[in-house]
Amino acid sequence: MEKKRLAGLDGIRLWAIILIVAEHTGFITENGAVGVALCFVLSGFLAVYIGGEHPEEKFFSLKKWIQYYVQRAFRILPMYYFCIAFYFYFYPSICFGSWDSVLRHFTFREAGIHFWYLQQEVFMYLFLPLIMLFLGILGHFVLKKLGDKKEWVYIVLLLGFAYYFKHHPFLHLYGNNSMQEFRIYLFMMGMATGYFCRIMKRREWNLSKGKAVVGNVAANLVILAVFLVTLLSSPMFLIKIGIDIRGQYYGVGHDMYFGVLAMVWIVCAVFCTAGPIVKFFGNPVFVHLSERSFGIYLFHMLLRINATAAVPDGYKNFMIIMFFSICIAEVLYVILEKPMGDFGKHLSFKKLGQYYKGLFVREYSKRGGLSE
Repeated sequence: MEKKRLAGLDGIRLWAIILIVAEHTGFITENGAVGVALCFVLSGFLAVYIGGEHPEEKFFSLKKWIQYYVQRAFRILPMYYFCIAFYFYFYPSICFGSWDSVLRHFTFREAGIHFWYLQQEVFMYLFLPLIMLFLGILGHFVLKKLGDKKEWVYIVLLLGFAYYFKHHPFLHLYGNNSMQEFRIYLFMMGMATGYFCRIMKRREWNLSKGKAVVGNVAANLVILAVFLVTLLSSPMFLIKIGIDIRGQYYGVGHDMYFGVLAMVWIVCAVFCTAGPIVKFFGNPVFVHLSERSFGIYLFHMLLRINATAAVPDGYKNFMIIMFFSICIAEVLYVILEKPMGDFGKHLSFKKLGQYYKGLFVREYSKRGGLSE
């Protein structure tokens, strides 16, 4: 499957992070869980869709397992450990009462404040190779005669497992001072979406110009509708039209429904080729900020702790925290997140040294000038 970047998906990730920050700052209440559902489904989708041909079979190789875990570790852990160390040093009272608490956070046995989301994501990545191996064995030895049609079976199985694990969670994680169900069902819904999009892409539909225009218009309208639902489903907005659900943790109670909306949004973003809505969510600014979204997520809570008392207004609080979170994320992306993520792919200290040398040291060019 093609590995071409789908800019419209960056808009989904960025919007998910915005919803999380908006809830934590009191701007859009009780809707951060909607953003979490969007992120989890998107992560499951990407694990399958950009995994090359027959992504489930690559885990037949122990080398691929090691490569996968190493890449994920360097993508996540350096930024996370830096953040934990920063919080512990400057604000130990937030969620770290001792070095033992720090160690539990380092190993994801515990996840205070907003880190529970990352804890869930990390465990999903730990289980992914097992899920893919199961599908690979099933497809290679049981469903081999079906050819590529076996991916329809994968979709049915993943959705069936998602429904089962939603109602019968097999694992609970200690996050945000309570035991929380492992939301792997959202990840599986994303994986099913990935297989569906792979099937549709292989068909290479040759639509007439008129049908393509109609399809793009419909996809843009669907994306707009899903976006509005994820925004207006907040109790803050529903109360204005007479629906009072205050006191309920709305997003978590209905996260599977928002997972379905995420699936629809992703499918439309993959197959929509034109239109103002898809272009809006795939614009260069959103793509750029989406690449820095991990840093925004990690550090926005620290800024919230400092800003909320001084700026109680939700909108102003959100704008201030979002601005400074982006600034911090921009710096850390360049000096830590990107080089460590790239290092996880090639494990070359030479390339890592060249990156930092090119970043911090001026060198004479061949023409005698200076280059960064």
